[in-house]
Amino acid sequence: MTKTTALLLALPRRLFIGHHSHSWRSVVVRFFVAAVFVLVCTCLDISLKIQSANSSQGVAGLASARHLTHSARLLVISPHPDDESLGCAGLIRSTVRAGGKVRVVFLTNGDGFRVAAERETRELRVTPSEFVQFGNYRRRETVKADSHLGLKEQDLTFLGYPDRGLVPMWTDYWNTPFTSRYTRASSVPYEKAYLPNAPYTGKSVLQSLVAIISDYRPTNIVVTHPLDDHPDHYAAFAFATAALEEIRERDPAYVARLDLRTYLVHRGQWPSPRKGAAERCMAPPASFADHDLTKWEILTLSPADIAAKDAAINSYKSQTAIMGSFLRSFGRRNELFGAISEPAIPVVRTGAIRIDGDLNDWKTIKPQIEDPTSDNLSRALREGADLKALWLAQDSENLYLRVDTARKMPTGLRLRVLVRAIDGSKSEALPIVLTAPRSLTPAGSQFVCKANTLEARIPLSKLSMLNQRPPGMTRVWVGASTYYLGFNIDKTGWRPMSLSARTRSAARTRALRLSGQGAG
Repeated sequence: MTKTTALLLALPRRLFIGHHSHSWRSVVVRFFVAAVFVLVCTCLDISLKIQSANSSQGVAGLASARHLTHSARLLVISPHPDDESLGCAGLIRSTVRAGGKVRVVFLTNGDGFRVAAERETRELRVTPSEFVQFGNYRRRETVKADSHLGLKEQDLTFLGYPDRGLVPMWTDYWNTPFTSRYTRASSVPYEKAYLPNAPYTGKSVLQSLVAIISDYRPTNIVVTHPLDDHPDHYAAFAFATAALEEIRERDPAYVARLDLRTYLVHRGQWPSPRKGAAERCMAPPASFADHDLTKWEILTLSPADIAAKDAAINSYKSQTAIMGSFLRSFGRRNELFGAISEPAIPVVRTGAIRIDGDLNDWKTIKPQIEDPTSDNLSRALREGADLKALWLAQDSENLYLRVDTARKMPTGLRLRVLVRAIDGSKSEALPIVLTAPRSLTPAGSQFVCKANTLEARIPLSKLSMLNQRPPGMTRVWVGASTYYLGFNIDKTGWRPMSLSARTRSAARTRALRLSGQGAG
């Protein structure tokens, strides 16, 4: 605790000192006021510490990214209008200036930002049709903003999928259309979209990206980071990597040459400071420094690039009017891009991992996902719901899962791990849900929830695609999220994880044996 906080916490004593007799109502009120005051001071202290850590984070030791050349074909995948300017404006402009090609794909029109829509329509109750009009307005803002970066309208592709809808389409609405709570549409409502009337399904998003990438043939792709806090942002990474996996099946040499990088927009109280940052470098969040999460590179921007980036950001007037200090804090001397390694799900011998709370069985297995902790207020206050790491392993019959949180899991914590398998037009999802410490689905799973660790064994039969393993399926996507008292506290996004060739072979052998073709 800092000295300032200690002084602040001492102030509530004045509510009681000098008063020897109070009614019980007065005591309760004074106690409540003091408790609220202490909570506010604690929250302020935590926030200031996080901001201070982010502000002091430097870029020493980070590699320098190379500017793209005239032969580059850059594809920027932006969840909303303005994300491309915040994370990639300098990269876009320098690529155009070098003679390279740039195309920006906007997954949504940003039509679900209620506060901004209310401001633009001057209505307290925005109708579904007005949300669509707001989506068209944001499209016009984008054309103007990206003109400062050297792009023309034909360089911009708007898919028109629902703002705040990418996560449910990835998790639950793969084949059945999702309905936007804002526009009330269940298909793309925009005439100038890539595919007007395309259904709001995960399958449709994936097919759109596969078609665009296959047609454009980029040499470089940048997309939002899987640990970005915004749901649409970490879902964008999942869809982008799933599209590349589908293309890999028919053109592995092309995908092997393609350079994939990520950029970050939202992560806790980052970037910091929000004001007076123009002369500072953009460094990764301080919490990322303790984890081997991403290999970050810095792209140094010229004064002209910075000026163009500022102009692009300021063109998004519907956004800067609401959160201008946050958006303008991205106008710095460099941009950040990260390469993320792809983890593998190891194969273990049957019985090597026992579900008994003894974690020694996991000693030789590295976590596939490490998650920063205590890097925003809600995660710092509820550390039992703050995800720390996730492990997976597999034998011929079972999938093994381990999830650690920063502190002991509280009773009532809801932990959801989703495993999605994709093979061409087919996809299947396996939700693994813990309600700590008493229950785990799917039925038939064995688990132990002890202190800050969940350890579980799930029969492969619960996910038929993973169990039968089609020959073309070489990866699955895995991510975790936590909920407490109805609030989403933390999430890891979804990462592609490669499957062992030995396990694929074993799965095919088992399938043949069960069908009678492998006998004798």
